[in-house]
Amino acid sequence: MTKAESDTERMLGCIYKSPSSSLHHNSKLCDLLQMTQNDSSYSHILIGGDFNYLEVDWTTWTTSKQVDHHSQTFVDRCIDVYLETLLDLILTSDDQMVQGIKHLPGLGISDHLCLLMNIHVYTQTETDKNKTDYVTTKADTRRLPST
Repeated sequence: MTKAESDTERMLGCIYKSPSSSLHHNSKLCDLLQMTQNDSSYSHILIGGDFNYLEVDWTTWTTSKQVDHHSQTFVDRCIDVYLETLLDLILTSDDQMVQGIKHLPGLGISDHLCLLMNIHVYTQTETDKNKTDYVTTKADTRRLPST
């Protein structure tokens, strides 16, 4: 988590879900997504990773399984929590935060792709009011002792 504007926090997360995850762990993943959305201390949320829902067609938000299958539950939770902000399995609470996603080849013999993206970071800078700023270009360097 990092500090964002107005002392709120951003959540940046990465998830790997094994294709052989138990129903219990699949349910916990859905609960985690809901929990992050419900936590009002996060001004922006970005979660990426490999969710391994091979039966999900992300272009249509459908699954080849029955309505009560855990993959459909996950899709429904994504729609409920991150409505219209699923970007190549990058879940975000602000679809303007992620831009320019590029699919790059995987590393080594992995079947996974690498994603390269620009992330817009919202920050607020603080200035030290007690700090003296010197204008060195106006210094009379002729009067300084030579070394």
